[in-house]
Amino acid sequence: MKKFLILFLITLSMPLFAYRPTVESLFRNNNNIEIEKNGSYVLFDIKNLKTNETMKSKIYLVDYLNKREILQYHTFVTSNGTSSKVSTLKNILTTAWSKTKKSQALFYAVLNMFLKNDSTLIIDFLKKEGIDVTFNIEKIDANKKILLEKYKLYLERKKKNPDLSEEQSPLFGKNPEEKKEIHDLMTKSYYEEAEKAQLVKDGNEMFWKVLKEDFDAWFEASSRRLKKLNFNKNGAHISMSFQGYEIFNGSHEMPKYIYIQDGDDRYYIETKEYYTIDSKTSKYEETKINLTKTSSSFTPEKAPSFLIL
Repeated sequence: MKKFLILFLITLSMPLFAYRPTVESLFRNNNNIEIEKNGSYVLFDIKNLKTNETMKSKIYLVDYLNKREILQYHTFVTSNGTSSKVSTLKNILTTAWSKTKKSQALFYAVLNMFLKNDSTLIIDFLKKEGIDVTFNIEKIDANKKILLEKYKLYLERKKKNPDLSEEQSPLFGKNPEEKKEIHDLMTKSYYEEAEKAQLVKDGNEMFWKVLKEDFDAWFEASSRRLKKLNFNKNGAHISMSFQGYEIFNGSHEMPKYIYIQDGDDRYYIETKEYYTIDSKTSKYEETKINLTKTSSSFTPEKAPSFLIL
């Protein structure tokens, strides 16, 4: 019976060990379902653990007018009373994040991952900071890509002209040497070997671990949920942990609690709401106008370091 149980457990774990995810694929938030609408928003309760000051942040992340933008509505509660502030970050996929604090760039990159199932910003951030990571597309075999593009054009021509001979196909080969080259190229993987995450054990849990000099990130092995990350470079010392993943709006997943340490500053974030929206409608534009009307000019002295206000 004991031998059978061991064999059963090994069999269950085989799919887990058989495939090692790439760095980019882990940061796509694959445990979340596909986001069909072109926008989302979250409502956060944020507490500064040093000062005990609190605030609420409603953050919209939307694809709007062919650009991805962030609309933020912050409400601050301090000893001087309550005030609000609206800000918009336009075209965030091409924003010069190097001009912002590292913790800000990293926070919005992670938010983009959760709300868009998109790894673009976080891979871009790491590359700009000199961390050795790559997009999967950078690992495409260039020669095979060119050959397949030529073959695609050939098929389009043959559809218009069925009499086009097979000898005119770029996959045919004019001589034995060329035929061998084409065969070798076609049997190769479309992707060169991309760097994979490491499967590690921490206590009783298994994780996919991305380990780089000055950066590490940990994902639950089975669900691929991001659990924690650490960035220590260029004077920045940032750690984030993500706990208590929950289903919001009946379908989409988000960590209920986020803990951020930025140098000596520490913050506790609770996710209160998460909804998807359609930013193509006039309702989103009305939301922007209405929020701006309620905004005041006040900004607290010690706003959270990871927010761009």
